[in-house]
Amino acid sequence: MFSVPSLKPNKLRGVLAALERQPSALLLGYLALCALSILCCFSIPLLGLASAFLLGSTLIGCYLSIYLVTPLLTG
Repeated sequence: MFSVPSLKPNKLRGVLAALERQPSALLLGYLALCALSILCCFSIPLLGLASAFLLGSTLIGCYLSIYLVTPLLTG
């Protein structure tokens, strides 16, 4: 009745899968967001604060917020 489109492997899927296994790619994304936050803080402080909230969207930022920031806030 319904035809399901077949998932054909393409080159982009292979590249993304290889990047997911690299911890350096995760660290690079986190450091890029840190640099963005610092650079924005010099021009517009509220923009720097807003971009600092993006750090929690990365895997490393999520771990930092769970294991470092949350115990500091809860006491």
